[in-house]
Amino acid sequence: MKLTITREQLQEGLVAVAASVPAKTTLPILSNILLEATKDGIRLSGTDLDIAVSTTVSASVDQEGAITLPARKLVEIVRELPSAAIRLTASGEQRVTIECGRSKFRLLGLPREEFPAFPTVKFDGSWRTSSKDLQKLIAHVAFAASTEESRPILNGVLWELRPERMRMVATNGHRLARMDVPTPISSYPPRRSSRSAGCSAPMKRSRSPGARTISASGLPRPRFSPDSSRDRTRTTSRSSPVRTTSRPRRTRRRSHRRSGG
Repeated sequence: MKLTITREQLQEGLVAVAASVPAKTTLPILSNILLEATKDGIRLSGTDLDIAVSTTVSASVDQEGAITLPARKLVEIVRELPSAAIRLTASGEQRVTIECGRSKFRLLGLPREEFPAFPTVKFDGSWRTSSKDLQKLIAHVAFAASTEESRPILNGVLWELRPERMRMVATNGHRLARMDVPTPISSYPPRRSSRSAGCSAPMKRSRSPGARTISASGLPRPRFSPDSSRDRTRTTSRSSPVRTTSRPRRTRRRSHRRSGG
């Protein structure tokens, strides 16, 4: 594998993918980012087996190939490099040389075959919505999701797609947040999906202003693809127990007059 890419392009791809790489894992391969050099550019992929993110950025590829490299080290190296062309060369024994100006680094990776395979994403019959609306929903309800591992289903955000609206609901059993945004879709069948609140973080950090295509066949395992070359895959948890008609019940306080003895 041999390619040349600008520092800005590589950093943009790494920022998008690094959000899905787990901080701690018992599987060493999950700490790595998969780099695949093709005629279309370089495709970067990362996953923690719950979230899977992949993006393709333009690059001048001299020789196609694939390898996985430690995500944390790669991000730190690229962040400190000057704004110049970066040369990546993979040699035998899963070794990669990174050259930029006077700087030169060597990283030891793992074989591409050890990296988890991503499911095939088809967007036939999909519908479109703006990333602004999606990020708005996430920002308004994700805070209410539970962080306790004893009730994993409450770690998710209930996501409803209706012909006239798109809704998200989250609760931790004590507080509840719900928000609706109108959608211009008139022929989309109603769907419900409960997705992890942690899965929402990478999407909320995304700065892409373009529309995202959401596969109808992907729910309750939604796939996302903006107008650019970035593809995102999210797996979801089980059906959410939150009912869309949920409202906090008002309780009446009764005052008891204490009789004197």
